[in-house]
Amino acid sequence: MAFNSIRGLQINVNHCEAAHTGVFQVAWDLKLDFIAIQDPYLVKGEPPSANFGCKVFMSQSRKAILYILNKNFNVFFKFNTTNTVVVELHFNNFLLNIFNCYFPPNDDIEDLLNEWGGFNFLNSFNLLIGDFNCRSSSWGYDSDNYRGRKFMEFIASSNLHVCNISEYGPTFQSTINVGFPDLTLISSSIANYVKNWGVLDTETHSYHKYIYFNIEIDNIPETDFYFKSKYSQNKFMKYIKRHLGPLREKLKLANNTVHLNDLFNELTSVVQKGAFKTLKKKPKKLAKKFSFWNEDLRLTRNKVNKLFKIYRKHKAENSNVDLIQSSGNAYRRERAVFKKLLLKTKRKAWEDFCVNYNDRYGSLSKLVFNKSTGENSIGVSPNNDPNNPIVDRITHIMDFFFPGKSPDDNFVFNPIVGPISSLTIEDLEITFGNLKGGKAPGLDRIDYRMWRAVFITDKIFMLDLFNRCFILNYFPRCLRNARVFFLLKDGKDPGLCNSYRPVCLLPTLGKIVERLFLIKLNGWLDQHNIIHDNQYGFREGRSCDLAIHTPLVETMKFKMNTDHLALVSLDIKLAFDNMNWSVLFKIFNDIGLPSFYRNFIFYYLCDRTVLYINDVCETTRHL
Repeated sequence: MAFNSIRGLQINVNHCEAAHTGVFQVAWDLKLDFIAIQDPYLVKGEPPSANFGCKVFMSQSRKAILYILNKNFNVFFKFNTTNTVVVELHFNNFLLNIFNCYFPPNDDIEDLLNEWGGFNFLNSFNLLIGDFNCRSSSWGYDSDNYRGRKFMEFIASSNLHVCNISEYGPTFQSTINVGFPDLTLISSSIANYVKNWGVLDTETHSYHKYIYFNIEIDNIPETDFYFKSKYSQNKFMKYIKRHLGPLREKLKLANNTVHLNDLFNELTSVVQKGAFKTLKKKPKKLAKKFSFWNEDLRLTRNKVNKLFKIYRKHKAENSNVDLIQSSGNAYRRERAVFKKLLLKTKRKAWEDFCVNYNDRYGSLSKLVFNKSTGENSIGVSPNNDPNNPIVDRITHIMDFFFPGKSPDDNFVFNPIVGPISSLTIEDLEITFGNLKGGKAPGLDRIDYRMWRAVFITDKIFMLDLFNRCFILNYFPRCLRNARVFFLLKDGKDPGLCNSYRPVCLLPTLGKIVERLFLIKLNGWLDQHNIIHDNQYGFREGRSCDLAIHTPLVETMKFKMNTDHLALVSLDIKLAFDNMNWSVLFKIFNDIGLPSFYRNFIFYYLCDRTVLYINDVCETTRHL
């Protein structure tokens, strides 16, 4: 279910029963989504409950309470401290952390702020509400005190915005004093989405007044996060099981590519909704500044990998026992050297990091150290102008890597459906069993664990779905959309486009279909002996290290015989950047590739889109 806004109310009820119970009636009249109460009324340590039912979250001291009234909200308890309770609310692609706080007026402000020391306010959307008992001219007082100055430092370093409008009057008013201790703070990046902040004139039966606010979320930026799919798998599978029924019926009627595309879109939507409904989400963290990796470690690691593959090859070929033993000893010896070097490098890097780190652990120093962090690190310079805006730089690098089809390539292909043998449950079990966890998902945020859970929920449905793709010789359109990132190569000039490596994240369901297709394709290629024995790249059990090892062995033979030897090595620049479709499909005709494989590859390659998105711009290329 989609929501347009979040409506909230906050108040300190001064442990008054009438004030506390009166909040529920106001919340009902205003149709609020949540209320935040500080210094509540407690009976035997428990607060009053609302008559209409809600979720309740409390701080450890029970001085701050959150009532989530909207039953349609996905809300998760995040953590609580002595004076604070924090929950995480989910709305479509938007995550909001809500803090409800009560800072006693006589406690040390440093201790109160240290309760949040382990939380990164710069990498998430946060709403802080409560009675902070801090005095500052920034929110209505005529002067600052020590607590107010320290709290302002925290607000600045945490990139928060004060929503209070002092012209609306004080939030606290007794017979002898008035003040502004109750604050509403929100992350600066979404401060413009707070609407209708105000102090209500309604009777509260407390010295504090009601503060009402509304957060509009229609066009709010999405949070960059990932699903914690390792947990709550049972809830997720139960949701999927309840919603697969209509999809089974549609699968029976999916006898053309249009219906199949619609079915894949609906299946992806169901899995996405199930993930948002049942799984927790975690914002992606900023890259850490501490790093130990270097060129020596990379070279040593590659050497270990090479020796391991040689050792494994000798074992697989049942080579001489002495040869297996010597290659195994060489591998283990080099692995020990690598481990020792790795530990030494880590220790040395950490020592240097600590020695050169001069932060005095103050709030203002955090502001300085985090000032330069960001994701808009594309440094290309169109027309050698370093002052180009980020939008122009992204457009330039996207045009460089994704220029689209060449106008000279007038390729025409008319797919005619061809026969193919059906997949089996065993094929799917092998494919899903070999999927590795921790892999980055595509634009739909669905990872391998979720699709494995869908497969376990209904294996026959997934088998019929994939077989329908093969029967129609078709790769679904929704699985061809990729999200691209650009990684700067080590030691390269950031002003040049070819100094970056584009990395495309594809939908994980599409990768599963690819693997099932490769089972069929590799079987046909092996059966007809198409691939040359000296082909090492993109083959299971082969690698570049083995490709280098073979000529080295031959070189040693010539060297022992004192013969002359010449080695010619060719490196084709940008070999895999572009493809001439006419040449590719001519090769398919020459080797007699069946129509099923040609059709599937054609649909796999055509009508693809690549999307680049960040917090500044969004651009798409059609390939």
